[in-house]
Amino acid sequence: MQLQPELPTQDGIIDIQTDAQQRLWLLSRQGKLYRGESDKITLHWQPDNALANGHFQCMLPDDDWLWLCSDRGLIRLSQDLSVATVWSQAEGLPDQRVIGITRTERLIWVLTRNGVLSFKPDGSQLHLLKPRPGLDLSGVQLRGISALADDKIQLSTSTGIWHLSKTDMSAVPHAMQLHLTSMRLNQQLFSVADSSQVMLPKRLTELQLQFKLLTLQPHLREQYFFRWQGQQEWTNLGPDAMLTLSQLSPGEHQLEVMARAGGQIVKRQPLLLLVPVPFWQRPLGITLLSLLGIMLLWVFYHLRTRHLEQRAKALDLIVAQRTAELELANQQLQVQSNTDSLTGLLNRRALYAVAAALQAQRSRTAMALTLVLIDIDHFKKINDLYGHDVGDAVLKAFSTYLKQRLRKQDMLARWGGEEFLLLMPQTDVQPASKLMAELRLGIKQLQIAELDMPLTATFGISAVSLHHDALDMAVKAADLALYQGKAQGRDQIVLATNTR
Repeated sequence: MQLQPELPTQDGIIDIQTDAQQRLWLLSRQGKLYRGESDKITLHWQPDNALANGHFQCMLPDDDWLWLCSDRGLIRLSQDLSVATVWSQAEGLPDQRVIGITRTERLIWVLTRNGVLSFKPDGSQLHLLKPRPGLDLSGVQLRGISALADDKIQLSTSTGIWHLSKTDMSAVPHAMQLHLTSMRLNQQLFSVADSSQVMLPKRLTELQLQFKLLTLQPHLREQYFFRWQGQQEWTNLGPDAMLTLSQLSPGEHQLEVMARAGGQIVKRQPLLLLVPVPFWQRPLGITLLSLLGIMLLWVFYHLRTRHLEQRAKALDLIVAQRTAELELANQQLQVQSNTDSLTGLLNRRALYAVAAALQAQRSRTAMALTLVLIDIDHFKKINDLYGHDVGDAVLKAFSTYLKQRLRKQDMLARWGGEEFLLLMPQTDVQPASKLMAELRLGIKQLQIAELDMPLTATFGISAVSLHHDALDMAVKAADLALYQGKAQGRDQIVLATNTR
């Protein structure tokens, strides 16, 4: 009978083993553990998120445990698969990349990329492979470890087959000690007595500390770490344990150093580094300097206050003068921004502001408002025949005449070129047209020295409603009426008919 489990393509089976109960176990590349039964294969265990992105190589069913090889370490599973323990370098592995595992009569043997580890099935009595001339584990084959009789194993490498026994292994030592072996201050070497306290010179540019784990097992892969008092994380120094420090601030600095080798963690008693505190940073020095600083500030304050009082008097005079000048300049700018520079009338922007205020007032009182658009006839001809200077004189005389004849409440503005716009509050269209008729006759009587032709104007009149865009609508209506008057021969007053 052939069992064909439905597995993802990338999750193919890479190892099959039978345990003591003759149960069939299958391991996938992604670490999923299946058990084969008479007619099916079912998933019984899979790695958690921390191990899920690793790759698995092999497995070993044992009486009490099920061992899985991965590139993240050696995983030990309980019989019911409820407890999973990960062994890494901290637990004694020479390398976390496990590529083979086997069982002899009394020992379990683990093959990694950088060494071989043996231990009893209960996890005790760890032994590491001692250096052996000619044996290079960098060329060891995947699953290149197999059991032989008498607790011996066989290794398959690129250089040949090797037989190993317990005599080739050495026990991971216990009670190892970590010592400070050398100290270099400002490039000068000092002998040390492995004390817990070091007094440093005032001028410290560089301090080098060398630590060493004292062990007779040269094949142990040592790693050193350090941290300062109060820090949670350790910083890796690598296998050399050479720590270089520079520009330590004055005061006390407590240094902790730790080594890891053969699955053991060895800590040294904290090393206290004392950097002399300068006089001005000591309590007495700080007090004296503070008093001296207060005295200097007091003297400086009084001298500065006297000087500032003298300057303040002079500045008050200057400020008063400049303030008056600024107010005058602001008034002039305000006038310039709201009036036409040639005629002195309101400009278009100012008239819009006035119109907005009138509309707001009309929303409360509902008073009448009439808009008149006035255009000087044949003004282009005047400019062409007599020049722009005469044209400017005509505009000035025209605007002066209108200002003299209009009422106080009427708002007159130069709308652009030879066009003028007039707002007449509290005035209906008919009274406004009568007043415009008087103006039309008066304009024809104007005498301008430089001009030897009669001056006329055309008027377009429109009522301004209370609509939100009433002003623009009235301007358009008055402009259409004005255009109609121009088309009918100029020198006319035309009332708009399509306002609302």
